[in-house]
Amino acid sequence: MEAISAILSSNTFDPEDTPALQSLGVLFGDVFVADIDFHWVMVEDSIGTDPAIRFENTGLLIYPLTILSKRLAKGEQVDIFQLYATMVQQIQQALDQNAEDGAGFSSKK
Repeated sequence: MEAISAILSSNTFDPEDTPALQSLGVLFGDVFVADIDFHWVMVEDSIGTDPAIRFENTGLLIYPLTILSKRLAKGEQVDIFQLYATMVQQIQQALDQNAEDGAGFSSKK
């Protein structure tokens, strides 16, 4: 995440360069795959097919390719560490609500 943070802090990217920003989203998704029990999947709906990360075998999906690009396109400042911490907290809350299924997670670190 340090690399993503350094790139975002440098302000050397074009907020309209969606492919470059989505590449950062892939790196961000890989953090969830490395730290938590997420894995990459392709999700198809009526609009098309998109890469996402899924928690274990649940329906909990995150679309990391657009997490950063959408925020930056709106001119938002992104603190990648805060975003990650907030998302982990929200994921845990969602899983706690479904605890009767035995869902839960722990960091791999």
